Amino acid sequence: MPINSKRRNYAEVFTHEQDGEVYQRISRVNYSIDSEDSYVKFYFEGLDYIRDMPRDCFMLFCKLMEHCTYAGPDDVHGLNDSFVIHLTSARKKKIAQEMGYSSVKPVSNLLTELCYGEALVRMETACYRLNPYICSRGAWADIISVREQ
Repeated sequence: MPINSKRRNYAEVFTHEQDGEVYQRISRVNYSIDSEDSYVKFYFEGLDYIRDMPRDCFMLFCKLMEHCTYAGPDDVHGLNDSFVIHLTSARKKKIAQEMGYSSVKPVSNLLTELCYGEALVRMETACYRLNPYICSRGAWADIISVREQ
């Protein structure tokens, strides 16, 4: 039985209307599974790239994945904000502190390095997108549509 699931048994009996004789019995078991935790999908072809990153770049990349949006359909304006990270100055400062830096300058340098290495794409000021060939979040159909852009 799946972890964190609830089991429900259902029984249905079908009878003939005229004589009341049972002609079919059906038993069903339904499982209700709790929602799963947030997740990130890594792809094997992207793992080699991630493994070769400097340690601090890898740590920042992992921190950024926590703030990444899920893959989803385009909005009404035709914009797709899948795998986007909106990196405000407050968020950047918090990440710098979590990584043990006293200023945001090293984080900015690591962001530039991740962009040069094509792990991130700088969309505009303080807005980045994860490379969907390395890792992603969301439904597979939405991930494919982002990869094709």
